[in-house]
Amino acid sequence: LNGSTAAAHADNSDIDILRWPASVERAALVQTARIWTRSADFEPFFVDSDLDTDVRILLEPYRKTAV
Repeated sequence: LNGSTAAAHADNSDIDILRWPASVERAALVQTARIWTRSADFEPFFVDSDLDTDVRILLEPYRKTAV
C-alpha cells in the first residue's frame, strides 16, 4: 500500500505512494482506540461488529451502495 521501498530507479521515474484517505485512517484509529479502552485489563474482550456512529459517518463516503 505504501509504494515501493528501497528501490533504485536509474531513470529517475516518479514513484507513486498510495495511502488510505485521511478520513479512513482517522476512523480506523478512533475505532481501535475505543475497542482498546472498552476492554478490561488482561482479559479477552468482545469486539462488537457494529461501528460507532462517528466512525460510520467518517466512512460513509466510501461505502458501496446497494443496487
